[in-house]
Amino acid sequence: MATAAGVRKRILVVAEDTTTRNLLRRQLQEVEFDVTAANHLADLLERLPEYAPDVILVHMGENRVPLLHVCEKLKASPTYRHIPIVLLVPSGDAV
Repeated sequence: MATAAGVRKRILVVAEDTTTRNLLRRQLQEVEFDVTAANHLADLLERLPEYAPDVILVHMGENRVPLLHVCEKLKASPTYRHIPIVLLVPSGDAV
């Protein structure tokens, strides 16, 4: 269940591919998560302070190195290090 004491958990979905982004958003909303989506790194960094997610869900596309660098910076930040980051890698790919 996506709620604890009536509060919906907030997930920030990051995916460059529109189809993937919309699929993840719909599936998470169906199980009652509060979801917002970002389509690239600049969008992620812009939405992060205003949205304050409980989890960041990242679909790993072609642009992996900058994305991993941003994840490292978030984990080094006292403001954001507590937020879990889940990396989704397409089947058969290596990070």
